[in-house]
Amino acid sequence: MKNSVSLALVSSKFQLKNAYEICQQRKNKLIIFAFYLNEIHSNQVKQFANNNGIDILFELKMRRITQYFDLFFKILLINFKFNIVNLLVGHSNNNLIKIFIKFLNFSNLLFVDDGEILELINKEFPKFYKNYIPL
Repeated sequence: MKNSVSLALVSSKFQLKNAYEICQQRKNKLIIFAFYLNEIHSNQVKQFANNNGIDILFELKMRRITQYFDLFFKILLINFKFNIVNLLVGHSNNNLIKIFIKFLNFSNLLFVDDGEILELINKEFPKFYKNYIPL
């Protein structure tokens, strides 16, 4: 029988913190798949996970082409081993995470982005007055 878990796809400590809070509220076991560009991000995620008793299922260093082969085999393993109740997505514009969403079997999809995706709808910047900016 497959284990029912929540899987968080995160690339920063803040995304992991948001995912952790959601799983605490829903009382689900959380495991994470961490994507990282450098060791600083990896260490931050590992430290938060260790301090809060979260299992890191896999880590994937973002590389050019080889990352997709690595990711595909890990998705197959996750589909075989786990029943994903909640898929918590950290950075929704990441191509690796988009592939994950397409090929992974899950029940609920939740977004826990930490604000990296900023879109300027109105091309005018707000007017700032130096008198009101805190020091």
